[in-house]
Amino acid sequence: MLLPVVLAVLGAVLVLLRNHPYGPGLHFDAVNYIGVARNLLAGEGWIEFHGNRYATYPLYPALLALSGLLSGFDPRAIAGPLNALLFGLTVFVAARWLMEIITSRWLALWGGLAAAFSLSLTDIASHAMTEPAFILFVTLALFCMDRYQRDNRRAALIWAGVFTSLTWLTRYVGVAAVITLLPFLLFQPGVRLLEKLKRTVVFGLIVGIPIGLWSVERIGYRLQAWPPRFTLSEFLESSLSTMGRWILPALSQGVSMALAAVILFALAAVMLFALVRRPSGWRAFCLCGGFTLVYFILMGVVTRIVEYDVVQWHSRYWTPMYIPLLIALVFALDRLLIWLRSAVWPPVLKTFASGVIALLLLIWFGGAVELNRRAIISASQGNGKFAMAPHVVNNDMLQFIQKASAPDKIFLNHSYYSRFGHLYIHTGRPLADFRFLPQDLEQLPQTVGAAATGDLLIWFHDPHPPYSYGLPELEAMPALERTATLQSGVVFQVNRQQASEA
Repeated sequence: MLLPVVLAVLGAVLVLLRNHPYGPGLHFDAVNYIGVARNLLAGEGWIEFHGNRYATYPLYPALLALSGLLSGFDPRAIAGPLNALLFGLTVFVAARWLMEIITSRWLALWGGLAAAFSLSLTDIASHAMTEPAFILFVTLALFCMDRYQRDNRRAALIWAGVFTSLTWLTRYVGVAAVITLLPFLLFQPGVRLLEKLKRTVVFGLIVGIPIGLWSVERIGYRLQAWPPRFTLSEFLESSLSTMGRWILPALSQGVSMALAAVILFALAAVMLFALVRRPSGWRAFCLCGGFTLVYFILMGVVTRIVEYDVVQWHSRYWTPMYIPLLIALVFALDRLLIWLRSAVWPPVLKTFASGVIALLLLIWFGGAVELNRRAIISASQGNGKFAMAPHVVNNDMLQFIQKASAPDKIFLNHSYYSRFGHLYIHTGRPLADFRFLPQDLEQLPQTVGAAATGDLLIWFHDPHPPYSYGLPELEAMPALERTATLQSGVVFQVNRQQASEA
């Protein structure tokens, strides 16, 4: 029990170090989750930060809101520690599972370290996204189903159903866990058909009721026919290159794709052998290998019918496969070592083969430590944090807006800082407070004329897209009074009295 705890703490610390000092990375989805959590805490229900009804993944915003309620911190501030906790729990479950099914304690230790030091997992856990919770619940669902298959305890089956339901409430692709686990109930050896059906129905009810209630209430009106966006070649290029770099990060794209393809093919072949021959003790391998293949195929289908930017966010979408694939590979390697020890070979060859495997694992671990060290240093400099990058967090204009007395409206030119909810997340103001300035000078007087006294007009330097006017035209307008000159822009205030005197 001590080893999984140590590994879990180590994994959580790695995530916290990658969050220092700017906090977890924030993308548009993250801003939306935080906005929903804030509205839940405020008693306004499932409302997004821009005022729309929220109807996608309820569990992660709910976890943020609950953590904020218990700790007293804002959901944005608690997102980093929450994700570190979720990742630490994932490492704990994975390490505990490996210790139960792996005969070699050193190999189980390596598997736990491979989970804790995974660059893909620590990277996604250092962003306020749904994946850390999804990966934890997938790992727990598979672990509990393996426990049920080994011990035949109904409590384990119930927990497997609960965690499977939570995967689906965290991300829609959690249906991969349902597709994976149901056959293990329907085709469980040594159980009567009626008992199989009874347990399958219980599992289905536990999984389906929470999902059904949420779907009927929130999701139905969002269903629509989206055109395909990505080709099969783009899907394979994104997924296989990412998976290959899990094994050896320095590989080129072509080599990493080939390595991942070989691993998936070998995984499918060994699974087929295990299902046909049914050797004892291979259920965990079949569970993890089955989920990996089902998830891979399902995501291939999803990228053809849903508008997902898989190429841009590949590491985010493929990380849920990491832990199941890792457990399957470590299990297979453990069985290979058992075969080497039992084979009729000269002792020298057995020792040599075991030594080569141990050396390769040691080299891998040294590389993983070095890569994590570099990642922590890079994160401390704000690299890869997007909305939490230093030039955004320390932006003097955003700090000015945060501290300004509450005007009715804030008018600003479209800039980098107004995208993806940056203004909302960094100033705390609802988006209803903000209005964009027109791009043409002819429309500017009408916009200023409709503004109320005390409203702010903010001109960020280096506007994008280009405007047909600049600071001289703004300063020439009698209704605008220049109130602040900052490094990132200039602030004007609407002053009707000054305009009338002029």
